[in-house]
Amino acid sequence: MEYRIIIPEIPPSLNEILRWHWTFRSKEKKRWAEMIWYCIKSQRIPYISGKVKIKAVYYFNTKRNRDYDNFAGAFKFIGDGLKGIVIEDDNSNIITELSFQFEYDRDNPRTEIIIRGE
Repeated sequence: MEYRIIIPEIPPSLNEILRWHWTFRSKEKKRWAEMIWYCIKSQRIPYISGKVKIKAVYYFNTKRNRDYDNFAGAFKFIGDGLKGIVIEDDNSNIITELSFQFEYDRDNPRTEIIIRGE
């Protein structure tokens, strides 16, 4: 089974997150959790029990080069948003594989989370 969650935004890079004040970071993390919850419910993604593989595909509106490590760290917002709603937890016992891909879509920047149950 494979499920695709489409989120209408791209998470901030780790460089951005580290420059924020802790109160703003907390508010933004909560906003992302709420947005992910809404996307999961509106797209009717079921709860997946057991181990999963996750792929995050970031669709940027420019072709600029980006560092994977900046967006691997930014996955914290997404992982915490999935935890308890779609997957049991975001630890290495549940997520056995995590990968990232960068794509270009000038007219529709977004994040797509592909979850495969094992």
